[in-house]
Amino acid sequence: SPNPTANGMVQVNALGDIISGIHVYTLNGKLVEIIRPAATRCQVQLPMMVGTYLLDVQTTRGRKLERVVRR
Repeated sequence: SPNPTANGMVQVNALGDIISGIHVYTLNGKLVEIIRPAATRCQVQLPMMVGTYLLDVQTTRGRKLERVVRR
């Protein structure tokens, strides 16, 4: 189920894996940001526009898609 956020901040925790990149997409597939934290956790600031976003999180173990809702 989507993670709701009011202030646009989303915590990403890879549970010990290194996050090599996070691609932030709108639901229609538009890439809005690329973050390269090179850490096991980071904060992502979503765009100001209210809506649902997809976070494509790439770690040392693979990729995970996370759906987040900006309220």
